[in-house]
Amino acid sequence: MTTPLLEREVEDWLQSLPISTLRLASLLSVSVSLAEADVGRLAHEVWTAAEDTVSDRDVALVRSSPFVAEGVQTLALRPEVSVSVARRFRDSEPDRFLEAHQALLSVEEARLNETRGLGTSAERAVLHNGDPWVIEGRIAFYLAALDKDRAERAFGRTFAEAGADAEESRIPRSWLATLGIRQSYLLGEDSRSVMFMRAFREYTAGSRTKALEHFQAVFSGHRSRRQDEYDAISLHLWSAGQKHGSEAAVDNLRSSIEISDELALRTNLVMASNTLVYRLMAIDSLGEAVTLAGRNAILARELDDDYLLSWCLQTKGAVLREAWAQSGASPSGDEIAGVLAELDEAMRLSRELGGLETEVLAANTTLQLLALSGRESDALRFVSSFIDDVGGFARPESARRLGQSLGTLKRNVPGDLRADLEELLTRIDDW
Repeated sequence: MTTPLLEREVEDWLQSLPISTLRLASLLSVSVSLAEADVGRLAHEVWTAAEDTVSDRDVALVRSSPFVAEGVQTLALRPEVSVSVARRFRDSEPDRFLEAHQALLSVEEARLNETRGLGTSAERAVLHNGDPWVIEGRIAFYLAALDKDRAERAFGRTFAEAGADAEESRIPRSWLATLGIRQSYLLGEDSRSVMFMRAFREYTAGSRTKALEHFQAVFSGHRSRRQDEYDAISLHLWSAGQKHGSEAAVDNLRSSIEISDELALRTNLVMASNTLVYRLMAIDSLGEAVTLAGRNAILARELDDDYLLSWCLQTKGAVLREAWAQSGASPSGDEIAGVLAELDEAMRLSRELGGLETEVLAANTTLQLLALSGRESDALRFVSSFIDDVGGFARPESARRLGQSLGTLKRNVPGDLRADLEELLTRIDDW
């Protein structure tokens, strides 16, 4: 957000520029970023009859400005000033403003067609610095000035595609949210796309109360109209932020899963289903929770998404342990061994991905399963080895959770192991 002082500084800077440099600044204001090699050609497309063409001197002059972000052979205005310059461009040269967006859109559409012919993500990254969703995000951005309805649909579709790999979804989705919010002056503050992007940014920033209000506004009335990606994702994230035992959260998660299935949003389907497992556990619907957790683990493996798989395997282990504990059933050795193997896989994947919280949850479930099956000495050895490997906990509640589970062994652990148990509890307390 710009301040009056910053706006005056930007206006003074623009008025000081030669006309060709001003055109370059205007072009940059409506672009995500531009390669230096492309600026002259694109400026000529927009200002075809202009005598003052953009030159290397203009590029150097713009690059020296504090309002331009640094980049290797690329140019972009800083986000906090780009909208002010873009508004000025739209007001002073409305036809050129639209032509600039059309020229930039044509570049991205050509790139998308070329990228689709490449086989691997590595090849696509070398050519265009990203997978197709990166280009489609820029397409949605440029459509905002040309066709609002198409832009909103494109932002929603691309946001869902950017989350196709749960492991890396937060960074690309945050980038897309920034693009959508930046175009709010074109799409409108009350548009569902902008409300959704603001909600997501608030959600990831920890402003959960505001985020949940905005997510609810996005999916409001979804049953009476065509349902879309915004509905599927906002229903899931809103439900994830509700208290356990909330019937509305369970109902909305089911709606999110249904919409995700209809739209083939497989990752959101699994993520919403995994969240639903915990909601079902909270209302003692363990039978459905067990079935759903097993299905989620299979789907996550089919998606070849290690982050999602580690999460689902840990959830499956947790719900099975809870079901066995509550029913008093005695699972077979093979059943226990199978779940322990999946939890070990979850811990390995989480460690490789840097997902310490999921790793600790899987370790805690492993400890509980070993204790449930009467293998207290194995549980102590496991925890000792785990603490040595991890070396610390990301958050205090993770250590407390593991310590609480370990403390339940006190009444059953053999006398010769009590000293080892107390030592482990002390090590956990130190964190």
